[in-house]
Amino acid sequence: MDNQYNNQYNNQFNNQFNGQFNNGGFNMVPQGPQGKKGMCITAFVLGIVGCVFGWIPYLSIAGLICGGVGTLLGILGYKSYKEIGQAYGMAVAGLVLGICGLGFSIIGFFTCTMPFISACCTACSAASRASSSISDLGKYLSYY
Repeated sequence: MDNQYNNQYNNQFNNQFNGQFNNGGFNMVPQGPQGKKGMCITAFVLGIVGCVFGWIPYLSIAGLICGGVGTLLGILGYKSYKEIGQAYGMAVAGLVLGICGLGFSIIGFFTCTMPFISACCTACSAASRASSSISDLGKYLSYY
């Protein structure tokens, strides 16, 4: 009697939920292959970081690294989505932003970082010459 009640209850339960549950647990429905969504999101974020850091002196070097890694991850994510036939919009966005971040960082390195370094070196050498001139001036003034 107890077993008959359990069978009746299980049948009613399975009919109610269209067989989504089996023996008190979940039926595992096999799903198709999944794309590498985390890789695409990382490419997207690194591309944005590369675009932003590309114009800041000294940080354009970090922008180069972020843009390069973002481009690489965008390519890998695009290939993984393309192989399984899923939508690959996030992969393309990560790839495009990675390339833009890489390009902006290269341009920013030569237009912002290099002139900044050159100006710092020029200022240091000018300060060095000025300090030697001041000490020479002190020597000349001590004679009088």
